[in-house]
Amino acid sequence: MDTATQKSRDETRQQILQSELATEKKAYDDANGALSAAISGKQLADKIDALKQSVLDHQKNVEAIQGELANLDRAPSGAKAAPVAVRARAAATPTSDQRPAPYWDVYNRPQPQPADAQ
Repeated sequence: MDTATQKSRDETRQQILQSELATEKKAYDDANGALSAAISGKQLADKIDALKQSVLDHQKNVEAIQGELANLDRAPSGAKAAPVAVRARAAATPTSDQRPAPYWDVYNRPQPQPADAQ
């Protein structure tokens, strides 16, 4: 992908995040106002608890969107992920008194010993 396309996508993403932030801040203010009205109106405790949870949810959303915007500013465009080295585990070697598990035994269960193997 060329630099111009990536820059355009980054700008679009930033605009979307900023509009989501504005919407979420308004929802937070509305929920906070409803909570204040419920507390001053001496509403039921269940309703107040639900409104408190709503305010907390909106606050977390605002913080998350602000974090995304901060990450967007820090991330260099065109950044590529570094390759990750994957190491395979060593295969288990059977001990001398055990026979290898048959190919159909995917769980490596103990196998019955033949009668003459003593």
